[in-house]
Amino acid sequence: MSAHAAEIFELVLNGTPITKAWEHAQAKAWTITREEFDADLTDAYENLKSKGTPDRAVELGRAVERLHRLWAACMKIQDFKAALQVQREINALVGLRQKPGRNKNAAELMADKQAQAASLLDSDNGR
Repeated sequence: MSAHAAEIFELVLNGTPITKAWEHAQAKAWTITREEFDADLTDAYENLKSKGTPDRAVELGRAVERLHRLWAACMKIQDFKAALQVQREINALVGLRQKPGRNKNAAELMADKQAQAASLLDSDNGR
């Protein structure tokens, strides 16, 4: 990784075409070979791809912690209306206000329906 890897990442992040990024490197008289540039460019794209699949648990924890801090700040200035809105957001984020079965995905709902149908068939066959 070259000393210019961070700047190459910024160029990639900003959507700069590869040829323009290489021209930028040459114009700034970077002491970097094309092979080093290409390696840094590959690293930049891999870095960008990895950011596209965030760790859900980390992001959830970060969001909840930020909301808790926001709630405390609202309470400190006695902005109860805002604190209530923040609390509602926390409740929604962690699933406290969902009705039973509401947070199931389509596959789980289908499995429930199939189990209900099988139960009905079993009870009909038992008559």
